[in-house]
Amino acid sequence: MDHDLMLVLLFMGSIWLTILLIMYYLYGPPSLRKRPAYTAPIALSVPRRPLAQKLSQALTISGYRVRTNEPFGPYVISLVIPQYKIAIDLMENPFSRSSWEMMKVKKKKHFFQCKGWTLLHVSEHQLNRELGKVIKKIQREIS
Repeated sequence: MDHDLMLVLLFMGSIWLTILLIMYYLYGPPSLRKRPAYTAPIALSVPRRPLAQKLSQALTISGYRVRTNEPFGPYVISLVIPQYKIAIDLMENPFSRSSWEMMKVKKKKHFFQCKGWTLLHVSEHQLNRELGKVIKKIQREIS
């Protein structure tokens, strides 16, 4: 009887020891926890893209004052024309967006509309092939 009791206690003790080790690893001292790598704030880490620079130069030549990589609420916008409350969001490939990403785009557009701003989406393809049309589209929004 004492031998069976010892085996049960030994088995229960090993289970508790395993649970305690797992809990210590998950919730123990910070040195054992996995920490996310530090990332700079978005506004500081977004490089100035050549496409944004190309459109910025074209708009500046057309007589508009443009700011690039402008933080706006929770977002960072590629180009902003503050005088006319127009934000221009540059997209790499608008056709490869999933429904979840499209929902985020709609939420972003709604956020800007609530603040009284117009959000325009311009694709890489449009900038490379139809820069004149993009400028005219922006001028139409202004007038």
